Amino acid sequence: MTPRARLRRSAAGNVSVRTLLIHGVAGSPAVWDGFVARASDQLELWDVELPWAGAGDRQWALGDIPDTIDSVLRSLPERAGGQPPVDLIIAHSFGASALLELLAGSPRPHADRVVLVAPLTCPEPFDWSEISRRVEEFPLLLEEGIGRRARRLSPSMRRELAERLRDLIGPLPWLRTYEYGLRSALLDTTRLTMPILVLTGSADRVTAAVDVERLAGRLPDARFELLVGSGHFPMIDREREFTDAVNEFATSREEVTELRPARA
Repeated sequence: MTPRARLRRSAAGNVSVRTLLIHGVAGSPAVWDGFVARASDQLELWDVELPWAGAGDRQWALGDIPDTIDSVLRSLPERAGGQPPVDLIIAHSFGASALLELLAGSPRPHADRVVLVAPLTCPEPFDWSEISRRVEEFPLLLEEGIGRRARRLSPSMRRELAERLRDLIGPLPWLRTYEYGLRSALLDTTRLTMPILVLTGSADRVTAAVDVERLAGRLPDARFELLVGSGHFPMIDREREFTDAVNEFATSREEVTELRPARA
């Protein structure tokens, strides 16, 4: 079944910025709860539970993943005047990398602005040690995500649940996830002329901040922002700073042309 976007929260007042929230692998729309609570009332917020939510159905890994996101965008109510389906897309981790591939490969406009949160990237240098590191750290990433959503669980329980979730997800979805990060280095980014905010955490164990900044530097109109002390879930780790940055970006009419300093 094709996932469909759902209205999470309407905008207030005369100004409405239609916004779609896209989660990463083993995530869910719940990762955005804190952001939704703090987001500007100008944002009309939509979310979607994608096939890669939780342990999910492993069959999603065999499909056309950017096409899945395109289908979600097509499920939104049409807008007059040939406008893109949304004003803003905010995508996290694997969702951000899949979105990048969709935007780079399609001449059709999908959004006026984009926020990429901790996108997966191609590391430099890329060698055998990098692959083994990613395999070993995958359950640690899952444990981090579980801990962010279930803070009352003991460390041993989080670790056990993470290992179970890793086994439920399986190696094929993990490989597809890793593949999209590597392919980001090969994308033709010349079509990505919309303003893009790239946010990542300084303590992200999945993708190094320097690699994310390198990706931002390849985008024609991007702003890179580092949230100091945050891990792979800056919308949770640094909820207020993350939301402030996105609110400012989403409601500003100015073009984005420079890199911004880190938020301490």
